[in-house]
Amino acid sequence: MAYFWFAAALLAVVAELFSGAFFMLVVAVGLGAAGAAAWVAGDSWPELPWWVASTVMLSGFSLLWRRRKAKQLVAALPDADIGQAVQVVLWRDEQHARVRYRGTEWEARLVEGERLGQGHESYLIAGRDGHEWLLRCQTKPTNEANSEQ
Repeated sequence: MAYFWFAAALLAVVAELFSGAFFMLVVAVGLGAAGAAAWVAGDSWPELPWWVASTVMLSGFSLLWRRRKAKQLVAALPDADIGQAVQVVLWRDEQHARVRYRGTEWEARLVEGERLGQGHESYLIAGRDGHEWLLRCQTKPTNEANSEQ
């Protein structure tokens, strides 16, 4: 009977390779554990493989579900760096720069629509693209708005 469980585990691994569904690995591990239980217990306890398979699979699915929920929670958190000011250390070209932020230097680039050389001296973090900060020019209040009053 153990060969049946091991063959089912092998089929689950093959199904995971073709589908890319990670949960099939949990099924394969559960079926493999059931095969090991059937091999150890033999015919003395025929229900043991079913209990082992269900326990391992439920535990694995629960773990996957918790990890997925934790990743969704982290992804939903706002980025505390957005809106923070950075100091430009070096402009590599018209869009890319090296900036100092939080005591170290980072790669950065201007967001679409922003251009270098418009009289801006300070920049704010607008987002992140991989390892690069996305920068937006910080707008300064002009005296024209105050002079109209």
